[in-house]
Amino acid sequence: MLFLLSISLLVLLLAAFALSAFYRYRHDIAPKGKCIVVSGAASGIGEALVRKLLSHQCRVIAVDCNEHLLAQRQQEYMDKGLLSSKDDETYRYFTFDLSTTTVQDIQKRLFIDSEQSVRRIDALVNCAGISYPRDGLYTSLIEQQEDVFEKMLATNVVGHLKMTKAVFPHLLSRLNGYDDGQSVIMNVASPAGVLIPPYLGTPYGVTKAALISWNDGIRRELHSTGIDVCCVYPGFTKTGMAFKGNIDSSSKFSHEIENCQKAFGKIMDKFGQDAEEVACVMFTNLFSSNRGKHVYIDSNGKSFIWPLLAAVQCLCPGVIDFLLLKLASFK
Repeated sequence: MLFLLSISLLVLLLAAFALSAFYRYRHDIAPKGKCIVVSGAASGIGEALVRKLLSHQCRVIAVDCNEHLLAQRQQEYMDKGLLSSKDDETYRYFTFDLSTTTVQDIQKRLFIDSEQSVRRIDALVNCAGISYPRDGLYTSLIEQQEDVFEKMLATNVVGHLKMTKAVFPHLLSRLNGYDDGQSVIMNVASPAGVLIPPYLGTPYGVTKAALISWNDGIRRELHSTGIDVCCVYPGFTKTGMAFKGNIDSSSKFSHEIENCQKAFGKIMDKFGQDAEEVACVMFTNLFSSNRGKHVYIDSNGKSFIWPLLAAVQCLCPGVIDFLLLKLASFK
């Protein structure tokens, strides 16, 4: 009886996740004039989203730790006709290292010291993240240095918390918002936070798992405020964030980590999507009255794979263990 119940539940979960993957969001909210704060805005998915927003006449406040790259992007947007000049209020950028800055500093620079005060914020997109600290050695989770964990958590989780706390009062008090009356907080996670792969060489998946849990918590807490919280999960995406680097030769699992890096490289080359494809889905979800709470993003109709694997992991974790451990024997 218990076996039949488990099988029935699994079938229902698989069906539900499959339907959710093919669910279509209505693009029924006018983006023109909306003000969006985007962290991690200088490269990758964040930068692709900024371009998409500017092309639809949104106002963008871009945040990143790379000031040179932010200025370079501004010039590119001018060259493409998305901005009229460096003084164009449509695009403003600020430089922060979210792992070290404070909430008070973010608020002061964005909303107090700024020459053009921001009257309202319609949405916050937390896209900042690192796959591994610069010059770090890739090793197993059990052998990972504490300072690596702390640095990545400070950026990938606490950094999002800081941005959200800094922007929250402006999301809450905005006078004119979306047609559905909601402000939006969108957090960018990863399937690696749901199906944490072994021998990745980095605690990236662990930090994304923490982000997903935090996202769910604040979504429930803010339900009555008119702020809608959602989480997106881009699959393999061709950005500058790659899970490949110098492996710690002293690691007991160096061979397995090398194999996994090769496997992920092959998968990325064959199935990786462009950042622009991810940005398009994020844009649609931002300006949709029926936006999803958890949105898996993968091109060519592959989005359903991730929630299906997540459902299998809930009821049959051994199956997922077997599949992921196979990567360690990749040749």
